[in-house]
Amino acid sequence: RKKQFRIKLPMRRSSGSIDSVEGRVSRERRRSLGSTVSGFITVLPLIAGVFLFGILVGSTMSREALGHEISESPVQRSLRGSAVPKITTMDTQKIQEQTAPKKIPTPLKEEEEIEEWSATEFRVSSLTCDPVRYAEALESVDATDITIGAWIFLDGTDRAASIKTISSNKASGCDHGSDGYSLAVNEWETEDRQLILEWGDENTGCQKLGSGLAKIPYDTWTHVAASLSHDGEATLYIDGEPAAKSSERRAKRNYQKNTRLRLGQYPDGTHSFIGNISSFFAIDSIMEATWFQTLAHASRPGEDDFPNKLLSTVVSSPKLLAAFSFLPQTKNNKTPPYARVQVQKPSLTHLSSIGQKYAFGSGTLSNDGTNAQKQAQAVRDAMKHAWAGYRARAWGRDELKPISGRGHDNWGGMAVTMVDSLDTLWLMGLKDEFRQATTWISANLRFDNTGQVSVFETTIRELGGLLAAYDLSKDQMLLNKAIDLGRRLLPAFDTPSGIPTGSVSLRDQTRKSVAWTGGNAVLAELGSLQIEFRYLAAKSNDITFATKVNNVFEKITALKPANGLVPIYISTNTGQIASRRVTFGALGDSYYEYLLKTWLQGGKTETRLRDAYDAAMNGMISKLVHTSSPSNLAYVADLENGNIVHKMDHLVCFLPGVLALGAYTDPQGLQSTRAQRDLDLAKALAYTCYQMYERTATKLAPEFITFRAGHDFIPAPSAPFNILRPETAESLFVLHHLTGDPMYREWAWNIFQAFESHCKTNLGYGAHPDVRDSKKRTPDDRMESFFLAETLKYLYLIQAPDHDIDLMRSVFNTEAHPLSNLGPTGNHISTALMRRT
Repeated sequence: RKKQFRIKLPMRRSSGSIDSVEGRVSRERRRSLGSTVSGFITVLPLIAGVFLFGILVGSTMSREALGHEISESPVQRSLRGSAVPKITTMDTQKIQEQTAPKKIPTPLKEEEEIEEWSATEFRVSSLTCDPVRYAEALESVDATDITIGAWIFLDGTDRAASIKTISSNKASGCDHGSDGYSLAVNEWETEDRQLILEWGDENTGCQKLGSGLAKIPYDTWTHVAASLSHDGEATLYIDGEPAAKSSERRAKRNYQKNTRLRLGQYPDGTHSFIGNISSFFAIDSIMEATWFQTLAHASRPGEDDFPNKLLSTVVSSPKLLAAFSFLPQTKNNKTPPYARVQVQKPSLTHLSSIGQKYAFGSGTLSNDGTNAQKQAQAVRDAMKHAWAGYRARAWGRDELKPISGRGHDNWGGMAVTMVDSLDTLWLMGLKDEFRQATTWISANLRFDNTGQVSVFETTIRELGGLLAAYDLSKDQMLLNKAIDLGRRLLPAFDTPSGIPTGSVSLRDQTRKSVAWTGGNAVLAELGSLQIEFRYLAAKSNDITFATKVNNVFEKITALKPANGLVPIYISTNTGQIASRRVTFGALGDSYYEYLLKTWLQGGKTETRLRDAYDAAMNGMISKLVHTSSPSNLAYVADLENGNIVHKMDHLVCFLPGVLALGAYTDPQGLQSTRAQRDLDLAKALAYTCYQMYERTATKLAPEFITFRAGHDFIPAPSAPFNILRPETAESLFVLHHLTGDPMYREWAWNIFQAFESHCKTNLGYGAHPDVRDSKKRTPDDRMESFFLAETLKYLYLIQAPDHDIDLMRSVFNTEAHPLSNLGPTGNHISTALMRRT
């Protein structure tokens, strides 16, 4: 997701600047020490097959407290004001197996070379540019089952930093292959003082368990411990008492075999601990709960006989992997002022209310739109180029392969690219091409020979395309085709709960749940049918279409999910939540989009939908919105089994547009605190999404990115491709339409030029396999229908000075098909459509 090395030569480790993609990004987490920490290394003999080694660690950090305090334990009361104050220096003593004189190394001095003794298993070191003390083992100190713990003293005088690492042998972040574990205080980009255990398994590099309401107090010695089994069962202890336990077994844990364990930091030098660490230990077994209480009451931080005391409490079967003593030095019976890094408060913090700042970016275009018409024509020409390739090589097929020039029926053989493109042709004024397509559709498009299709994809692409083309052209033939298709999709809703299955046969109306979801419905799919089916109900005078999809929203909103955030799977049998994953990316995204847009479609009368939308935005902001370092880029993380996953899909880039639309239509008014908060976040997220393009070699965004402290983000190694997705272009269009800021037009034009440079083929446009490579890679042989239906449409509309779309009168479905709002009155079906307010 390294083996033991023993080096006799003097070593120097420097921090300072860390090269990023652009070459000069300094690590935010590396701070400078105010005063130096001395130390020397202790190695204990092999006793009864148990290896002990001693070291001392001084490090530093801090943070602001949130949440509830745990009550002060007897251990804390006994230590408060005791003879073990803040520790800054330490003696490390090497003990030979036989009696021998002690070898005391010269104390370390700031900025000097650090000697590593060949016989030791651990070293005390510092970063020479930003001298933060840490201790590093010469091996990983891990096992299939492991228990770790330490005394920690959390410095309360400086509360600006985030994660405070106690011990770690894993890489930060969530990439697969991030083996090992870390124990720290504070969730990433928070000040919550939770004890956090993180580890990698077969599924993710960041499984996590947090202590919840049990907090680590400032300026008090606290005993912390954690146990972690081979199958992902984890328990946290604070002052000997259980603080949290994983509710279920997870995937097989990946234990660390190579990367060396480090105390006070991650192995890459990030997330330093501000305070002091003493009496760290690691045992290759899961210890009983009562043992932690015994240890917490029997030991004290800084005791020079800690390893022996620890050993006396361990039963014979486990092996003590490591034990570290923290031995204070004093002058005149007084402890010297202990070292602390000088932490500069970040300019950007976690969003919780209006008034906080994000990185927003800037543009250079003037408001006069001098080049807009020319740029709109360039996008129109791109559409003509792609359409000509489809017309010549794949007419009537679902998709064109833009390299080989072959047609491809991957959506059931319903001419999906043709139908998906109809409204784009109309809005661009390509009426001849539009009439060619509708002539073919009238004569050839049938659904009675089509087998199993995706209910979601067929609804948003095919049904949405027919309805939007009808809405613009008023061609009754298109509505008739839509009614036929809609009726063939209805059997998917005939489940015990009314939650639709993922697949249905248009030929014989048999429904089927897809296997990869465990037979459950996907949130983004079941929640992205309402706009199309309600519009169809109104235009066909058939209430059945509206009843089916309204029932789905009623079922989901009645679940009252925590923080308004609905996990990605819903059981079609029970209608209950069947997952613990929350995301605004793949599998979750458009449910939240449709809460707002369905409310707008119905004339803003269905208050339960707006309430559900606002609750979800509040929950997202409080639980999922984070910012990167060093650039303060806002992003929306995922939530997996209660743990934050610091990644963001390109799909999430629909959200800035939705947030802006929600702010401009807020019942409290655009100037309300809530609306301004959401608009600020919309602008910040749009900038992040644009940076996903701007920071790659091709200027194309990858499928998703992962966030790492000090580096902002990197393209996920498993998904560096770009499949011509529209979400960023969509949000830039909405923000430009609502705010009039020409910056968004400029960004959209840059994105279009990148598509032209790296994705254009002789017949159309192909997905790019690796956005990190601007020279060697050529486009793939795949052009999704949404490139014509969405991406080019939005890129055109943002440049076109005059177009017919009014976001206060129409809503775009999630495939960019505009449908006129129905309003609360005006047809006999409206009462049924809006029956719950």
